[in-house]
Amino acid sequence: MGCHCCDQKKQTMEDIRHMLGISHGTTHVILTEDSKFLKMCAQWVPHSLTKELKLNRTKSLWHLEWYHDKECGFLSYIVAKVEI
Repeated sequence: MGCHCCDQKKQTMEDIRHMLGISHGTTHVILTEDSKFLKMCAQWVPHSLTKELKLNRTKSLWHLEWYHDKECGFLSYIVAKVEI
């Protein structure tokens, strides 16, 4: 989306809908299908990542897994949900 409505990741779909003056369904289609956004951890984030970003996330995961194995298994306590 070429507007400033997605600059703040903590905005709800309802906030964006009101800002643009369009229906809930149209807002959902624009965000999920046209712009390829997913709602993760109550924030809108881009769905498509570059190879570099994927590698960085993979390295971060390896780092966290190392601590998970060496320490108290803290990754078991992290909860994440993808909302559609």
